[in-house]
Order: sequence, then structure tokens, then C-alpha cells
Amino acid sequence: MLLVTFGLLLLSGSLFGAWAGKAVFFLTQMTVFIAMIAFIKLRGLSMIATLRWRPPKSYIWKYLVILSLSATVILDEIDKLLIATGIIPPEFLYRVVTIYSINSMSDVFWLMLGVGVAAPWVEESIFRGFIQSTFESKYSIPVAIILTSILFSLMHLQPYWYIQLTILSIIAGYCSWKFDSIFPGVVIHAVNNIWTLILINNLTPKLEKIYSPSNHVNIIVLFLASLGIIYSLYKLNNGNLK
Repeated sequence: MLLVTFGLLLLSGSLFGAWAGKAVFFLTQMTVFIAMIAFIKLRGLSMIATLRWRPPKSYIWKYLVILSLSATVILDEIDKLLIATGIIPPEFLYRVVTIYSINSMSDVFWLMLGVGVAAPWVEESIFRGFIQSTFESKYSIPVAIILTSILFSLMHLQPYWYIQLTILSIIAGYCSWKFDSIFPGVVIHAVNNIWTLILINNLTPKLEKIYSPSNHVNIIVLFLASLGIIYSLYKLNNGNLK
């Protein structure tokens, strides 16, 4: 399944070409999704069990929202630090802005659908569902989460985002294992992707002036995000605490 996913990601440009426009993200994810379902069906496996399509208990959602927002802020600041130090070069930033730029309502629809909805669902199903659960049956939980996270970051073929993607994956991987469900990972993944689209396209200029007034995240926001991660992980790690 991993090789199939990698092959489809590499071939997505050739499969859909320039005609797909911003819909290429959605079409790529749906192609991977169909291949994943076919693979599971051919092996006679249960989709719900294999992909961890189990809804978690309702009490976790408020802590999950705090964790998602807090982690997204921290990851964004890591991104800004890498840009400020020159580790992420200007040409990479230009390419990212070009790829994810919104120029019409059609772009909004396809990017939000492809990057904000389809990508989190499909990628979490594959990595936190199928791959991580397979690793968990062979290795210790920390090793399974780390191995999955490394594969997840490498599969995106974006070397300047490997650190951010690995951290995101470790958080999502822990939550998916803890609650035996990909839903927490989907939420974390989706919040990060949607916020990235908002920042790239400067969709909330007034908010962004408060959020990052000097090309870095506001120190107060960073402090609150750090507390949010500690608090939410503590609550999520302690089972049925309300």
C-alpha cells in the first residue's frame, strides 16, 4: 500500500496534468483512496478495523480542538524560524505560494476540499490507520509512531517541511493510538492544513497583524499555545477526565 501511495503521488502530475488546476489535490487524494479501498477489499480485511474508522469518545473533542490549534501555532513558528534563518530558501516559498494561491472562488472550493478535507482523511487513514497499526503489531508503540511519522514526512516530498510534518505526525500518531481512531489525527491534520492555506493567501490580514506582527508568531500567542499543548495532552492522556 505504501508503494502504491508513493507511486500515485509521483504520477499525479502526469495523470491529471495542468487541466485539473487546483482540483489536482482532490483528484490525487481520491485516486489514492480508491486504491487503498481496493487493496483492503482484495485482502478481505475490515475497513473500519484496518483504517481505524472508529469515532472516539465525545469527551475528547474539546481537548482535541485546543491541541490542534496549539500545535498549528507552534508548527507555524518553526516554519517562520526556518525561513528567517535561510534554511527554507525564497524559491521554495515562491513555489509553495504559486501552488496554493487562491485566485477565484473555484480555487477556494477545490483547495479547501482537497487540502483541508480529502488530504487529512485519506492520509490519516493510510498512515495512522493502516501503516501505524501494522507497525504497532510488530514494534513498540513509540517506535511504531516514529517510523510512521518519518514515512509520512518523506512521502510528502517536501524536504523543507520534514521537521514540521514529522512533529505533526507524531502528535496525530499518539492520539490515533491512544483512542484507536484516526478522527483525532484528521482534526489535527485538517486544522494545520487550513490555517496554512489562510496564511499563504493572507485571507485574514487584520488577524495576522496581531498573530504575527514581525514575521514571527506573537510571543503571547506562542506562550498560550505551549500551555494549550501541555494542558490538552495531559487531559487526553488521562483517560476519562472531563
